[in-house]
Amino acid sequence: MKRNTPAKIMVVDDDPAGRTAVRRVLEKAGYEVTMVADAEGALERVADTDFDLIISDLRMPGETGIELLSEVKKRRPETQFLIVSAYGDEDTKALAKRMGAFEVLSKPFGRQKLIDSTARVLAV
Repeated sequence: MKRNTPAKIMVVDDDPAGRTAVRRVLEKAGYEVTMVADAEGALERVADTDFDLIISDLRMPGETGIELLSEVKKRRPETQFLIVSAYGDEDTKALAKRMGAFEVLSKPFGRQKLIDSTARVLAV
């Protein structure tokens, strides 16, 4: 599908350097990116903004990326979701996919992997 406006992506990660790195890659690829430090802040943003994609870290203080995924899918089921994690075992990856995540990216991932995964999920 051809878009007239850039896709809106929210990056949720408690690590400021990680958030910034992902934002830089995605903005260079032409996406509109919002950064949030935790699930609570993400849910506040989801309440009033339609995001095409949320990219969330798995482990964060407070709610996890899996818990955020569950809440987002209840509120905005059309929003696509990617989980990123340095800790994602196969059970966690399977759970995330069953709950509606498009993919689980294992950290560290390269910029091309991020761009390719983002393009695939947004093409759905």
